[in-house]
Formats: sequence, C-alpha cells, structure tokens
Amino acid sequence: MENRSFEDNMRELEEITKALRASPLALDEMMRLYERGAALVKACKAMLDEYEGKVESVGSQDE
Repeated sequence: MENRSFEDNMRELEEITKALRASPLALDEMMRLYERGAALVKACKAMLDEYEGKVESVGSQDE
C-alpha cells in the first residue's frame, strides 16, 4: 500500500463504508471495496502497532 497517513486511510475507509451501506452495488464492486477496506484496516493497524511501540519505548525511558 502506498505511503499514506493514518488519517487519509481512515477517511478512505469511511468513504468505503458509506458506499457499501448506501446503495446496492454489483457483487464485483462490493468485493473490490471490501478488499480495499481490508487492506486499509491492515495498514492502519500496522501504523497503530508501530506508534504503540514508540509510546512504550518513550514511557520506559522515563522510568
């Protein structure tokens, strides 16, 4: 996945969620959006895990 910010990924994920809920879509389009959404969730989780590690590292330096 391209190098995008967490916020950009979350915005796109929200748009995908709205599109999936708003109107009937062809099965192929629904699957494409679902797969893109799953990739965005994975990217966001990886970012959060990375930041969590940094916070823990900073916290342990303060002790």
